[in-house]
Amino acid sequence: MGHIETQQNNVGLVVSRYFKAEGLLQQEVANRLGIKKQTVANHMQLSVFNETVATKYAEEFEFNLVFLLTGRGRLEKGSAAIRSIKRENVALKRKVAEQAAEIERMKSEITK
Repeated sequence: MGHIETQQNNVGLVVSRYFKAEGLLQQEVANRLGIKKQTVANHMQLSVFNETVATKYAEEFEFNLVFLLTGRGRLEKGSAAIRSIKRENVALKRKVAEQAAEIERMKSEITK
């Protein structure tokens, strides 16, 4: 997912869109933060996060703390690019493993 930038948007809405794009359900977010799903839903309605809430999200999801507190700048830190590359690597490894299995299957067919 690309960087999410704002001039001064609703932080909860931006965070919610990020989670949706990443395929994270509110229950999964709640589990990672050690809070209730309803609390996450409430956070997604906030225009900016208070310091306690912002710190939790920033630490767990590597979000930009300043963005969470002010709604200015980018949601994601630079490390988001690293996470994206890691996801791509996992997908490529999966594809290589599938192709290797197909090659082995084809070899066994030939030797029959």
